[in-house]
Amino acid sequence: MNKSKHIEKKYLFLLVLVMLLIGFGSSDDPAIGIKQSALSHGTAVQDGELEAVGEVIGSGGCTGTLIADNLVLSAAHCFCNGKSNCVNQGQFILRNVRTVADPNNRRNVTFTGKVRIFPEYEDRGWQREDYGVLELNSPASSQVLVTPIPVEDPWNIPLVGETLTLVGFGMTGDKCALPGQGKMKIALPVDESGWGGISFKNNRLYSCPGDSGGPILNKAGHVVGVASWGDNQVSVYRPTSYAYNWIFGIGTPKWRLCEWVPVETGGKNSHEKVQICPDGSYLTALDLDGDQSVSDFDTPLIGQARCCRIEGKEQEKWAESQWVPVEQKGLSSHSMSGSWCPQGSYITGIDLDSCSGCDPLDSPVIGAVQCSKPSGNGLWGSTYWMDVGPEKSHQKQDWCFEGAYITQLDLDRDGESDPHDSPVVGKAKCSCSRAAFSPAVIQMIATPFIAAIQTLDPMDMNIPEMVPIGPEDIALTPSKTDMEPDTNRPGEDYTVFDLSSPDPEACANACREDEKCMAYSYVKPGFQSEKARCWLKSGIPDAEPDECCVSGIIRTP
Repeated sequence: MNKSKHIEKKYLFLLVLVMLLIGFGSSDDPAIGIKQSALSHGTAVQDGELEAVGEVIGSGGCTGTLIADNLVLSAAHCFCNGKSNCVNQGQFILRNVRTVADPNNRRNVTFTGKVRIFPEYEDRGWQREDYGVLELNSPASSQVLVTPIPVEDPWNIPLVGETLTLVGFGMTGDKCALPGQGKMKIALPVDESGWGGISFKNNRLYSCPGDSGGPILNKAGHVVGVASWGDNQVSVYRPTSYAYNWIFGIGTPKWRLCEWVPVETGGKNSHEKVQICPDGSYLTALDLDGDQSVSDFDTPLIGQARCCRIEGKEQEKWAESQWVPVEQKGLSSHSMSGSWCPQGSYITGIDLDSCSGCDPLDSPVIGAVQCSKPSGNGLWGSTYWMDVGPEKSHQKQDWCFEGAYITQLDLDRDGESDPHDSPVVGKAKCSCSRAAFSPAVIQMIATPFIAAIQTLDPMDMNIPEMVPIGPEDIALTPSKTDMEPDTNRPGEDYTVFDLSSPDPEACANACREDEKCMAYSYVKPGFQSEKARCWLKSGIPDAEPDECCVSGIIRTP
């Protein structure tokens, strides 16, 4: 702009002001315009890069990410003005992308869809649990040549210090004073990370109005959070790991038959490989006791443990159980890094070890844990680190939220306590199981509150019994010989993830373990990512010859 032209500058300012009022609404609260999310001093995203990040139009202008062929992830407040005033339809615009009809040229393509709002939105405060999903009326692959960006596996949670990439369409400049310049990105280290939010603190680089709902991406290029709010210094994103089950419509079975089980108070020695939960139940909390009669290197001891069974599996015993070394194999029990239990397993026993070379405030440590797995539980669902601390460590209180069980602990020294009461549990890693219910029940429990839509009273609904489905209940389970080599089945995707090893059978097994999955396509390394990639599908799209892939049908309608 030629700054000598006062009139042009004046009209440009007025135009920007009008655009803000139209695109983002108005409010009596002067902070509302600031406490939404965009990127102040980002780098422009080039054509062909991050194409699945687009603009969302709901109750205002926001950013969203195509995470599956028919699923866009954004923020709840992009569709709502408060918890109870939400739109039920929205638009998603992909900018400057190639289309199926004309792959040689780029254009903007608009999709429409139904809005889902996370049922816990604003239950704990302003814009807390700020997740919204747009279910597209037609698959994106029917119109555009854009690859969705996968949501990261829920157990891979960003930690403090990890550098993540923020992406959005919002305003720019100091204090977000300049118009948006299209799709922008910046890389920032995580300042804080918890189940309620991932935050970044920077006096120059932050989110601004218009980036709300936009993604943060980890080094694998996967979505790990959704932009919620910022204040010209701090940018807060809601972690996808916490809402993973809900995002993909996966049911989370509740706790059943919970009980506090005596450990030391019941005569068991917590310095031995002692099973603390009865067979078929899983750990959700501990009550530590600072026993003054023993060495401060050996206390606190485990007085009691809270163990719960899984809804629908109340009578089942563990399918697998094993003792896994922690400190005994070099893992630190004073850290959130690494992983203790095998995938799909939860802690059911703990063996404490005295650490004679440690400060008494840091001893005992966790030498080993018993990890037990429910039948049919192939993968963890929603996962998060929950703050515990001294008070909850020494009292009979819940640690995890309903439906989640402990898979790992992070011990913290408590310098204000007697050495017999330290260390305490600083954080507990809580992982939900994944339901294997009938499709009708999955739809029922996955559909959140949507404003202006009337629903039946649950007491008046004829809901089928929630019965887990085991392998013997599945009518069609292809073996390896049923795979379709050099075949792709594009479309009808509901989730995608990278595989740790290039094995198409791992993709097929993931489909078998998810009742929602009808078919799959395994993409060989080097075609879409350095790693092998697995696409799970809610329908059975047509097969196409393609050397990139191996596909298969797991279930038929």
